[in-house]
Amino acid sequence: MKRILCAVVLVFISSCVWANDLVDEATALAANNISDEYITCGVFYSIVAAGLVKSGNPESAANAENAANTAMELGLQFARNGRSNEMAAKVFKAKMELNYEEMTKSMGNDFGNISILLNKHSNRCKWGMNNPEELVKEWMNKSLETLTK
Repeated sequence: MKRILCAVVLVFISSCVWANDLVDEATALAANNISDEYITCGVFYSIVAAGLVKSGNPESAANAENAANTAMELGLQFARNGRSNEMAAKVFKAKMELNYEEMTKSMGNDFGNISILLNKHSNRCKWGMNNPEELVKEWMNKSLETLTK
């Protein structure tokens, strides 16, 4: 009887450890994806702010720049999950540069084509900025789903 009880306890403990490992791995994956999303939004809002300045709309540009700063702070915060501050800063900078290059290229380096970026990023970024809890839930669910396939 003791052997059976020990076996049951060991199976339970190992399943708890596995579950914790799965949650840890899902959390790291979700944090990375959330970081990506917020950095993308930060770059998007920065480009929008620059376009608004260029078009003579400084008040709206200031709002877009505030959104960019908030998104970037969140992106860096999530990039720190499982990384040293130094590595998080490097990853953050690389993601920022890649996003900026991709976005400016997609609009042909011309603010007159900013509607391409608005069409691609506006709704998702607005939703993610206004619903951070839902964004975290979404990415945790996607991460758990990916890892349990």
